[in-house]
Amino acid sequence: MNDLEPDVQSWFHKSSSTGHWTNTATTITEAWFKEGFKPRCITRDLKWGTQVPLEGYKDK
Repeated sequence: MNDLEPDVQSWFHKSSSTGHWTNTATTITEAWFKEGFKPRCITRDLKWGTQVPLEGYKDK
């Protein structure tokens, strides 16, 4: 994961300055860079979460 950090940080700076990032998203992302990348869950059991592309997980 550490190998990806420079590329992700570069992408973040470009996309957050030219895109429509909320203040909350920007603040959280900057904190993650400051703390260093850590393993995190990438799906959420919420409407706006990343959907799980597996049978039986329709609303996950």
